[in-house]
Amino acid sequence: MERPTASSPGEEEGLPLVNRGTKQQEPRPQILRTFSRESTRSDMSSPTKAFRQKSSEEETLDLEPGNNGQLEHEQWGKPIQFLLSCIAMSVGLGNVWRFPFVVYKNGGGAFLIPYLLVLLLFGRPLYLLELGLGQFASSGAVPVWDMAPGFRGIGYGQAFASFIVITYYSVIIGLSIIYLVASFNPVLPWTVCNPLLNETLKICLPSGANASNFNTENLTIVPSVEQYFLQGIGNMKSDITDGLGVPDATMMAALGVVWFLLYVCMRSGLRGQGKVSYFTAIVPYIILIIMLVKGLTLEGSWNGIFFTPKFKRLLDVEVWYDAITQSFYSLTIGFGCLGTYAKYNNFRHPTSRDALIISFADCFSSILAGTVIFAVLGHLAHQQGRPDEIGNIVGDGGLLFVFMVYPEVLASFPVSNLFSILFFLMLATLGFGSGIGLLCTITTTVYEVFPGVKNKTLLKAICILGAAIGLFYVTPGGFKVLTMADDAFNRIILGLACLEVIAICWVYGTDTVMRDLNFMLNTKLSIYWRFCWGIFCPVLLPLVFAYMMIFKGWDKDIQDIPVAKLFALLLTMAGLLFVPGNFLLSLLKEQEGKRWWHKLCSCARNPHLKNSLLVLFKPNDNWGPKQTELKEQWKVGTQYT
Repeated sequence: MERPTASSPGEEEGLPLVNRGTKQQEPRPQILRTFSRESTRSDMSSPTKAFRQKSSEEETLDLEPGNNGQLEHEQWGKPIQFLLSCIAMSVGLGNVWRFPFVVYKNGGGAFLIPYLLVLLLFGRPLYLLELGLGQFASSGAVPVWDMAPGFRGIGYGQAFASFIVITYYSVIIGLSIIYLVASFNPVLPWTVCNPLLNETLKICLPSGANASNFNTENLTIVPSVEQYFLQGIGNMKSDITDGLGVPDATMMAALGVVWFLLYVCMRSGLRGQGKVSYFTAIVPYIILIIMLVKGLTLEGSWNGIFFTPKFKRLLDVEVWYDAITQSFYSLTIGFGCLGTYAKYNNFRHPTSRDALIISFADCFSSILAGTVIFAVLGHLAHQQGRPDEIGNIVGDGGLLFVFMVYPEVLASFPVSNLFSILFFLMLATLGFGSGIGLLCTITTTVYEVFPGVKNKTLLKAICILGAAIGLFYVTPGGFKVLTMADDAFNRIILGLACLEVIAICWVYGTDTVMRDLNFMLNTKLSIYWRFCWGIFCPVLLPLVFAYMMIFKGWDKDIQDIPVAKLFALLLTMAGLLFVPGNFLLSLLKEQEGKRWWHKLCSCARNPHLKNSLLVLFKPNDNWGPKQTELKEQWKVGTQYT
């Protein structure tokens, strides 16, 4: 669908438009008119240009029959763009660096049993729940809580968490770009030692060299790939007691490039995002398939793929915890991104079909990436004469695996530069796909809360602020800060998701959700959805969150740094406090008094406090389909169109 050709005065082109205002307004004899693709083509030969000229002369136009009396926001140009954007957002860097580590840690191929079961009973239902409600109400992370206004803080918390993650996610994308550019050198820089980076009592070992050929007595061997990553890029340090240090110039430049590209992708709104999605969603699969074909032809690769499954691990609670969290974070459930993307769909768009496609595409991507990774690791283990020690090569996964282990493997390939370019291009593409979704959530949330803000100005401000915060991560001690932020983010998102599922399924009600989605999709959802939404998900998710908070400590990289743990804890509390904070503000909003403590006292003395509380748990007048005709049909509750 083309861009809407109607725009309010003062609005700028390009970015997603949002419904203006949150309160029900009295009918007016004249309201803004919007055009569908068909109407614009039939009314004008150059619809966009003609309407812009006309709207500059007339602020309002008469309403034509058939547009349901509602100002429409921007919609996806084509349904496939929504599907590809969701795939690009969900299939991210975690599918490449975290999934293989989790698989090996939890019994190899045996881990796929709990992983697929969790996808069926947990991942797919929650994916449809967020997509469906966002599309049903044509609302993003905050306005969607018109169904239970007391929980609107969940939306603010999700936008806050999304901003946290994109500040360090952009740094990881920047690292991928640095490696991508370096891959064009005739000699891959991480395969050779740099004398300028040598450290006392350490000796650098080039890729492919045999340590027995070097005098290593009383010296610590440092592989060249490790030297390049830890000393060559950012001069990373493990001790931050004396401060973080000065930001690295190369990483600062890469960070600036990332935020500039994010801004360029976002400045044209859905029109630009939809076009970018063809690249960010499809290119990684092409590269993965190329890498898979190459990997399967390497000597020793099959030893990596078919290592012995450990079915006894299925009795371990930790395995099921990892299966749930892997599915949860990989699908970007609870981030607010899914509902934000879905709000730009047509009301009758078949979301249930897309939820099925996307959830299984994410699962397939993880398995595909895992197969590629293990094929290559099997080859590396074979080269090193350690075919049964793949676990030592996998290590702890994460950044060190992606930027130290895999580059070393790529260096052993024939035409190593080509495969290095492909691999790091894939990483950067995966990162941008997820980054655009996160940035869209943040900007849309702000636009919906502050409808009068200038769109592009705010987008620039968010990008500049994100880049400024990213400077902390590109210092020598920035890796510790990144770990702190990531630990806090994981807890914030899982905690907010618990409240989200309970609020939707038990406060708003599973039966009500079923009714709404049945009306929107013009279907009858099965008992499978009722069981998952009504029982399984709202019971399981709080248990997982409790297990994380009680039994899972902070990341080992910050475990022995009290200040780092305190910072991560405060950041976690800040994200979760959006919910009770917004609830309290909503309760005090209608109370008498000029100061907040006056309002608090007035609230405590209010004889109708119970009724005020109940209002916060019930849908307000804004909840429901945005089109007037559809909303009337929905209120009737029996008519399907």
